[in-house]
Amino acid sequence: MSIIDKLYTEWAWRTKTGTPSIDNAEDKAVLDKLLSELYGYDVKKENLSEIESSSSLEQLITSKYAVQGQEVLNIDNFYNSIIKSPNSKKLFNLLENSGKKKLRTSHDPIDGLEKELFDIIMATIKIPNGEPSELWFAIMYGGLIKGGVAGDTGITSDVDVDGQGVSLKNYSKISSIDFGSLSKTVASLLRDSINLYQILSGGKVTKTLTRGSINNILDLITSPEVVRDIERILELGDKTDIAAVKRLANQLEDNLDERDPRSIAAKFCRGIDLNISSKLNEVKWWVTIHNGTCHIS
Repeated sequence: MSIIDKLYTEWAWRTKTGTPSIDNAEDKAVLDKLLSELYGYDVKKENLSEIESSSSLEQLITSKYAVQGQEVLNIDNFYNSIIKSPNSKKLFNLLENSGKKKLRTSHDPIDGLEKELFDIIMATIKIPNGEPSELWFAIMYGGLIKGGVAGDTGITSDVDVDGQGVSLKNYSKISSIDFGSLSKTVASLLRDSINLYQILSGGKVTKTLTRGSINNILDLITSPEVVRDIERILELGDKTDIAAVKRLANQLEDNLDERDPRSIAAKFCRGIDLNISSKLNEVKWWVTIHNGTCHIS
């Protein structure tokens, strides 16, 4: 008698009718228990995925991996891409039973089945106000995607894991890190610096400012030559009766603190430091994904 025959005989003996059917819920429960006893086979874990359509996948994602109201788009494409994979059952199982990783400082490569899931997500999923890799991270760590973006308070967490905020950035290459919008005070100091620069140089500053252009502005208004020129113009403004000179001196003084152009640059830099520090403290964990590695700190 083969192993299959022995298994069937034992299964039949344990059922009420003696002629078990896999379509009968009671008979199937008996078989599940028998397999567990004989082989330590956990049927619940090994069972086929309950994800049978893109709508059931959408239900899973929105209920398990997203905060209420957060949209996740292109789930149809996501589902179809998984179906085409030879590892579709394993991928669906990963979606349903993942979230077991714990947040810790680490530098883990993304490989194997996790990489396949990551690649499919990046190729198909769209998250309004967010980035597709947030869904992958939420699945791996049992989190909720929020589509966090810089707002009035700057950076907010992109994913919440057990109540802990996670800011996630996925870089093909790392050239800079976005710390969101400036505080009102720092933005005001930047405007004062720009006004001073335009008065002194006669140049115009475009709406799009880069790190380099801001540094150039600060360098010019704090250079020894410009500082001396400003001091002389302010002195002339105090003494002259010429209206044009007085207007220029008043314009400069309106953009200065204690008549010192270096004070603007110093306050601006201190403001940037505070701005970054406050945003670093808004989240518990910082995550960057770069060159196939997930860095957590």
